Amino acid sequence: LIHLQNRTDIIIRPADKNVGIVVLESNVYESKVLQQLQDTEFYNKLNYNPNAQIFKRIKFELYQIFNKKEISLYILKSLLPLKPACASLYILPKLHKKKCPGRPIVSGIQHVTSNISKHLERHLTPFVPYLQQIACDEYNIDNYIVLKDTNHLLIEIEKINKHLNDNNINIKNLTLITGDITSLYTNIDQDDGIITLTKFISSYAYLTDFPLKLKTFGILLDLVLKNNIFIFKGEYYHQIKGTAMGTALAPPYANIYVFCKEVIALKQFLKRYSSRILLRFFRFLDDILILLLSNDSSIINELQNLLNNVNSNLKYT
Repeated sequence: LIHLQNRTDIIIRPADKNVGIVVLESNVYESKVLQQLQDTEFYNKLNYNPNAQIFKRIKFELYQIFNKKEISLYILKSLLPLKPACASLYILPKLHKKKCPGRPIVSGIQHVTSNISKHLERHLTPFVPYLQQIACDEYNIDNYIVLKDTNHLLIEIEKINKHLNDNNINIKNLTLITGDITSLYTNIDQDDGIITLTKFISSYAYLTDFPLKLKTFGILLDLVLKNNIFIFKGEYYHQIKGTAMGTALAPPYANIYVFCKEVIALKQFLKRYSSRILLRFFRFLDDILILLLSNDSSIINELQNLLNNVNSNLKYT
């Protein structure tokens, strides 16, 4: 194993979705990474190391917030980066996709924004269990569920089976739809993400006793999203669209953002059809499972179109 790890002609990586281990020739692996990094919609290649500059800016912004008494000295110290360290990028090969593309991961344990990201993650994650309640109370969507894990799905399936049996619903009238949101993390527009999350917090901060003022939250979120600098093969890159999969806040941030867009589309859908038609809408991050009480392909296509049209950056396939 040590001999394999020390070989420079191969790269060993875990596969995406935890389906195994992948061994790739180094040049093949590097070409897959560079293919993504050359997409200028998402990444800028830099000709210098910007980390010292970003390090100074973050310290300045944090002290500004502290001087306004919006965070305590204890929180300030916990958010301050220790040094201007740089993240690194690697990919997880997607064995379940054609041509085995890679899911980009930015390993930012020592990144200058990692402490801020962890702080925001701690305060955003408690909102996720409330999304189902908000969908019901605010949007009259009864069967919207953000899944926690596989066991959660199994429990919900048991409830569905009971509902079908109790109401004598013929499963021949049931359509199961699976899909995902293409490259979710990298496709969330940063400015729209900040606006959407800030608006969400302003409406629902009371649910979790959210401790940050809205302006402070926006500044901290901006620092994390817009300073994703990483290194690959000695070259520096700046992610200019989306958020890094690897930063702590990414899962709750993406979860809440997608929720805010989905409920708009689902509300439009249910205005046109009986609420009974949507038996369940499940989502686990970017994976979708929908149960419709209809076999009409035009209705299914309409639902997909509504989801795709509510935000041009999110594509449901």
